[in-house]
Amino acid sequence: MRCEYRGDPAVEIGDSFAATHLYRIAQEAITNAIKHGHAQAVAVSLERVDGRLRLTVRDDGIGIPEPAQRHPGMGLRIMAHRAAVMGGTFEARSMIPRGTVVMCERASPMTGTAPTRVFVVDDHPLVRESLTGLIERQPDLCVCGEAASAASALARIGAAKADVAIVDLSARRAGRVRPDP
Repeated sequence: MRCEYRGDPAVEIGDSFAATHLYRIAQEAITNAIKHGHAQAVAVSLERVDGRLRLTVRDDGIGIPEPAQRHPGMGLRIMAHRAAVMGGTFEARSMIPRGTVVMCERASPMTGTAPTRVFVVDDHPLVRESLTGLIERQPDLCVCGEAASAASALARIGAAKADVAIVDLSARRAGRVRPDP
């Protein structure tokens, strides 16, 4: 089995949320190519195309069965879900005469434009995780830090070089955060 990278070596993804999902999509596509497609060669590429970030995984295997003949596995559905949660699109199709192409695209910030750095403060882990996920889906935003309390945030926010902070208002009402005069 031969696997090679054919993309732009200088492409930067820009945020860890999207990078993790793209990695997992590539990992699942390669696993499917080997396990189900019986591929002998896989090519992976990551590139910017028309302001979008595109991950492509191509193989020389037997292709994807028609929907009625597919196994009830989760792989394709999970890859499509991963693409959707980061604001992207997903496509998997057979190639002629053989093989499969899996493609995921998402909006990408313009090269050279730094994303706005956001610091999230909330004492509920689920709320922090949800906000972080929503923020990281935006190509022009990135989470630079999180804290469960105002005291922790104040100690860390300077080093995180945040452009903006999202702070739970109940922390302020409870006297834990005071606005600047």
